[in-house]
Amino acid sequence: MKLLTTFLSVAVLAGLCTQPGWAEDKPFRFPAGKHGRGELRYVNDLPVLIVQGTPAEMGEQFGTLAVKPIDLDGLLQSVLKTAGLNTFKPLLFGVSRSMFEAFPADHAQELEALVKAAKVDRDTVIFAQTLADLSAGFGCAT
Repeated sequence: MKLLTTFLSVAVLAGLCTQPGWAEDKPFRFPAGKHGRGELRYVNDLPVLIVQGTPAEMGEQFGTLAVKPIDLDGLLQSVLKTAGLNTFKPLLFGVSRSMFEAFPADHAQELEALVKAAKVDRDTVIFAQTLADLSAGFGCAT
């Protein structure tokens, strides 16, 4: 679960700013809902994602409830453009994939299930999971 917490934080913050409607003063809101044993609900107007079960079940719940509703590819392009890193995308993705090889098995299962459930690009999700470490100058922890 720790693996996906960072991703959700980034997705929530970025999703608020990059989704259609932002220019119309209508901020993006994740749709509340349930999937399996997971739930996305609002507490004090903040989205709260609750996932439970095996790593694969949690990844599926996370992907369905929190990743599928956002424009992950658009978010990636925005992050790379803002950081001036568009031309470095292949290098960054390569480093991210090599970091993914060291993920614990349960984290990898969760990520793979997220990718499948949300129908998003695997490399983009892996990059999102390793972005904090990459942005810290390839450090071990951020």
